[in-house]
Amino acid sequence: MFWLILLSIPVLSLSECPVGTKSSTDGCEDCPDGKYQDEPNQDSCKFCAAGTYRFDQTSCKDCPVGTYRDVLGAMDITQCKDCITDMYQDEEGQPGCKDCDKAQYQNEFGKTECKGDVTNALTEKKRIISILSPYMP
Repeated sequence: MFWLILLSIPVLSLSECPVGTKSSTDGCEDCPDGKYQDEPNQDSCKFCAAGTYRFDQTSCKDCPVGTYRDVLGAMDITQCKDCITDMYQDEEGQPGCKDCDKAQYQNEFGKTECKGDVTNALTEKKRIISILSPYMP
């Protein structure tokens, strides 16, 4: 006669990894710079999208106005780049900057709008040169 004895053996499960981490063979590990994880028990972390930077291990934030980020995985806000001259950005979280209209200009970096009429700007430059020319060698 055979007796069947059932033993209660606990089933081991993978580590429960919280948000901001990913599972690994050694348990849970923090998401590396430029990546985040907003869901628990994941085996990988996500890249921050273009136009954003990693805020903490669980989220990314939009680059501020006047700046952009054109590639994935920015580690912090310092990797959001200022818009260059003759360009601007008036929206957060953008992968690029906008060109000033033909009649406008921007002679500063990281701006949210373009300056007035380019003809007025050229006239002003000519006026300054004519004022300074007697003093120039």
